[in-house]
Amino acid sequence: MMVKYIAIGAFVFLAYLAWSMVPIDRGPGVKADKAPVLVDNSKEEPFSYNEAELMPAGSVSAEVRVISKKRYFLDGMSSFSPIDVLVGWNDLSDQRNLDYLHFDLSERTFSKKPYQLPVTHKEINEQTALWHLIPSTDEIKSELGRLRDGHLLKIEGLLVNVRDKKGLKWETSKDLFDSDKPEHEIIWVTSIQLK
Repeated sequence: MMVKYIAIGAFVFLAYLAWSMVPIDRGPGVKADKAPVLVDNSKEEPFSYNEAELMPAGSVSAEVRVISKKRYFLDGMSSFSPIDVLVGWNDLSDQRNLDYLHFDLSERTFSKKPYQLPVTHKEINEQTALWHLIPSTDEIKSELGRLRDGHLLKIEGLLVNVRDKKGLKWETSKDLFDSDKPEHEIIWVTSIQLK
């Protein structure tokens, strides 16, 4: 009898994972027309979360399109940041452009493989960012669990640098428009809305 319940539980879990990987169809057109607003503000005091010290470096407010997401369970950041999202805005929120691009998230970074470039490499770098999300509440953690490719994500939070109990450090990037390298922001999420 116990095997039956385990099998049912495994089926439900796998069905949920499969559903969460089905992208939302947004159709053509720009869906997020403004770049995230980053404010350099390091006046907030450091604080602890899941045995890590978070050092605020600024704040972020944005409404962007989720291009791709990835969950992490066992890496060094997973104890405080269980999910990464690659987000886009302006031309990189338009499905007509995304159809020609393939993004691969792996090991807390991403790569892009353009089949035919509808936009320039510079525009891709300027209109995308990889966010390592840290939920500030259980409700936000639950919302992050619902996140799917194609969601429009309205978010507010703090840009943070992180040091864990072993002394390992991860730093957020605040120069959103540096087109020479992909952006990586670590965000302490204080408000989230999915559309």
